[in-house]
Amino acid sequence: MSDIIEINYNEIPDSDIREYPKSDNRIDFDRDLIGNITNIVLDNTDDKFSDTNPQSIFYGVEWMDKLVTIYNTEQGIYTWVGRIKNITQKDSDGTVIIKTANFIYEMNDITCVYAASGITVADAMYNIFNDVVGVPPEFLNYGKFLKAINIQTLNSATINIDLDASDNRKCLEVIQSLRRMSLCDVYTVDNIIEVYQWQKWDGVLGYRIKPQDIIPLTFESWFEEEIYNAYNIIYKNGANIATASDFIPGTNGDKVFTIPKDKIESTLSADFKIIYTNLIGANWIGGLILDRYENPIKKFKIDLDEQMSFLRPNKQLDFHFDNFIGEPTKTARIQYDRNTGKLDIEGEFLNLPVNVVDRDIEPPSPVELIAVLPADGSLVAIWTISIEDDHVGYYLFFTSTLGEWLAELCNLGRSYIDIRNPDTVEGYNIIQIYELNNGTEYFFKVRSYDTSFNESDPSNILSAIPCDNGDENKYKIQGDPYIDGLTLDVLNGEGGVAPVSGFTFYGGAKYGEVYYEATAIYESSQLYRPNGFGTIEWRAIGDSEDIMFQYRTSDDGTTWSSWSTAVDAIGIKSQNLGSVKYFQYRFIFRSTYWADSDSVRVTNIAA
Repeated sequence: MSDIIEINYNEIPDSDIREYPKSDNRIDFDRDLIGNITNIVLDNTDDKFSDTNPQSIFYGVEWMDKLVTIYNTEQGIYTWVGRIKNITQKDSDGTVIIKTANFIYEMNDITCVYAASGITVADAMYNIFNDVVGVPPEFLNYGKFLKAINIQTLNSATINIDLDASDNRKCLEVIQSLRRMSLCDVYTVDNIIEVYQWQKWDGVLGYRIKPQDIIPLTFESWFEEEIYNAYNIIYKNGANIATASDFIPGTNGDKVFTIPKDKIESTLSADFKIIYTNLIGANWIGGLILDRYENPIKKFKIDLDEQMSFLRPNKQLDFHFDNFIGEPTKTARIQYDRNTGKLDIEGEFLNLPVNVVDRDIEPPSPVELIAVLPADGSLVAIWTISIEDDHVGYYLFFTSTLGEWLAELCNLGRSYIDIRNPDTVEGYNIIQIYELNNGTEYFFKVRSYDTSFNESDPSNILSAIPCDNGDENKYKIQGDPYIDGLTLDVLNGEGGVAPVSGFTFYGGAKYGEVYYEATAIYESSQLYRPNGFGTIEWRAIGDSEDIMFQYRTSDDGTTWSSWSTAVDAIGIKSQNLGSVKYFQYRFIFRSTYWADSDSVRVTNIAA
């Protein structure tokens, strides 16, 4: 069982649970906190949960308001946190029903009795949750509260608050008032209460949402017409009050954000139950209000693939699909449906309807795909290095069906692959991807992107076919013909066999200070391409004729030609293959004076 249910810190065995809210994965995040209640139904056929049974966890216990949690061990999150409100025993079906309410629901009933002076709003909210409502610290994300406290302290945004029982203000009402007057978002993530101090977007990038993350035709957007072009904020000025105010020039009508929202017929600061303590803090909050509400807020709804189910409320997403180029948004409401594998998200744009923060939207120059080389169950892609100063990485697209670039899978994930620091060889980027199907033609293209996630135009498209037609033969050779190149290995660490004829063995005979070793060889697997191969290109280092090249061809993969005449491979060379469907190549290291620097690397096999 992936869910652990605890009632008053007693773990309930799976066999005793008849029913509980397994699908409670909905996270509500809005300007108003939402309270919920839920029932847990326990099997009571043997009276084990009856309050009259001395063995029951409810016997002799003041069970009202005891903690109830449901913890999902697979996701590592609380899917429910609440307190007991009622217990119903039903002998008709042998059950006990535990009615529980979450902390937000309870706050509708709890009167707020709390007083403090010169405290930040975030501090006041934390204390009300913890001390007045009694939310255990483990269900309050103090790190989030502390971040808001630090921002408010830096801007002198402190308040006096003085509420007693005679004021009859419920805790939820007070939290909502504090949230409004500070422009804070208060919400729950996996039933942990958090707070976020709203600030103008400053250009920082968030998690990128790509076309393949989106369920098609689910994007919606609209505007909320909550607009303010002015503010009036009451603050404490000695024994009396004063008003911090401002107005956006050139705007029409009075759309004033007021704090407090309710009009109080008094000029004495002591008559204001919650009040800012100074002009600096009041003006800072007022400035944030105008920043956020001087234009309509654009909101959105979108359905994402279940692979995005790790997303949580109040996280920044950067839309990079359709006409969006790294457009910053913030998640608000999230619901994950396990049955459909769909993640419903609502949120708001951070930099619209006008671009309040200028962004770099200049795309990088495109790169060139140099080669895609075949191997057993894998392919090697080689492309040019980006010339951009603000370059970050590359997106490698691959597919077996042209036009469908976002579905293919390999060992590194689904196309496209984000490559930040690829290996380089001789001034080119190079990467090998695995878990591809032998005999299937794969097409590749590459895009470069910069620090603002601007993408270049795509490179040219090249293709290759992974092959398993026979094994490579490495005799006294080490390395990879495409990645790091082939070099001598006189210890023959990778095994391999020498051809039956045409090889020279020196048998370890000693001539002066030089040991003569057997000739080394690399033979590729048998490569196939239905439209044929045209050329093979390579780079070899050594003295003339230290390394020799040969190849052979076939029309059907069964009947092969003889190996071609061996030619000197040293230097930057190529061989015209004449558009053959099957071919195999080999390099022969035949120097009698072995040199560690002798090497060869295949740079391209082209149609």
